[in-house]
Amino acid sequence: MTPDEEKNDALQRDYVQKALPVVELMRGEERILAGSREIQQEVGRTPNGAMYTWLSPYLDSEGKLRAIISMSYSIEHIVKLILHAFLVDIVPFVISLSLGLLILLLLVRRRIVLPINAISDSMKRFAQDSSTRPEPLNIPKELLQIF
Repeated sequence: MTPDEEKNDALQRDYVQKALPVVELMRGEERILAGSREIQQEVGRTPNGAMYTWLSPYLDSEGKLRAIISMSYSIEHIVKLILHAFLVDIVPFVISLSLGLLILLLLVRRRIVLPINAISDSMKRFAQDSSTRPEPLNIPKELLQIF
């Protein structure tokens, strides 16, 4: 007998003799054992954290239950994947969009707001002392050309 077979036999003897702790069945397992043949899904807490579990009955050719196949997925892992996707995809997009808007605002200020302020200041000075001619504005011609 190989060491693995000996270990397996010892575990089976211990289980039969009730030396191993009895584990409670999940609700999905109970439903399958009660006759449900649908895939069961449930969320449960394990020592490894919150898990999302799928349970599927495995039937033989006569339709008798032979096994319950289960697959569990860590909810914490899903949360980490979502957070990673957020940090990798969304944050750079928001930063790029913000920088683009900042550049746009600076261009609008330089091409539109500053010339309008210069004209306004010149008009205010002229309104206060209308005996003098308005002074020429120091606005470069390329800023005055919209198109």
